Amino acid sequence: RGSVDSERNNYQMLEWLAENRPALPGVPRPITSGEVGGQVFFAESAIHGQALKDLANAGHRAECVKSGLDYLLKLNPAETLEYVVMEEDIYEEYVVDRLALVAPYLPDQAQKSILERFFHKHLRGTRLPLGVRHGDFSASNILMSGREVCGVYDWEAGSIRGIPVLDAICLLNSLHYSGAESVSLADSVSMLASRRWPHPEEFDLLMGFYSAMGVDPNCHEGLCYLSWLHGMGLRLNYGMQYDPDSIETYIHNVARTIRADDLQ
Repeated sequence: RGSVDSERNNYQMLEWLAENRPALPGVPRPITSGEVGGQVFFAESAIHGQALKDLANAGHRAECVKSGLDYLLKLNPAETLEYVVMEEDIYEEYVVDRLALVAPYLPDQAQKSILERFFHKHLRGTRLPLGVRHGDFSASNILMSGREVCGVYDWEAGSIRGIPVLDAICLLNSLHYSGAESVSLADSVSMLASRRWPHPEEFDLLMGFYSAMGVDPNCHEGLCYLSWLHGMGLRLNYGMQYDPDSIETYIHNVARTIRADDLQ
């Protein structure tokens, strides 16, 4: 059921993008959907190109990051953004509810409390733009033609009222922990959040993206872990809860990089 719901959301996102972002390149075209023999199906057009992760691993990381961030700006023209303050219902929806999905898989209740305090300190009361979010804007879901994005697929976790900057953070992390350097997700998230990113040009591009989106760079640490939190919700939807090793690697190890001592 979860898979069908995800594919339905993917198709609905493609329909919305076809109507509201018709000039945006690289979005699969929704063709048809229906049911045959009790099986629900969704058909979309194919897109061809080189995987961004392959181009990045071939030595073009900064160009890939720039192209990916430029694409997100085209996806979210300035006049379409809605600025909200992370308080009450908004904070509940984008932080508290997402933490509730992951909380049962944290190492213990103490770590849940640490995360609650962390997000309250770094994100509550901040002003952020809402807009179109892909939801899994990783190097594996982006195709390139030359140095330009020519395809973005897998919109299952997409939203027309998400936090677009989380896509930008997802892109950088995906290049690092799944790339040629074989860095763990915990190390990648921690390094990016603490501004110890080993690729200064990429970090500068991210800061430029914040500026273009009207995001306070002081929110950076909180946003890095919020991107991780949203990503774990997606992985759990795909069955990660049944894989103890993945729970340890992607949830426990990352959560432990936030320590109570850092919240004093």
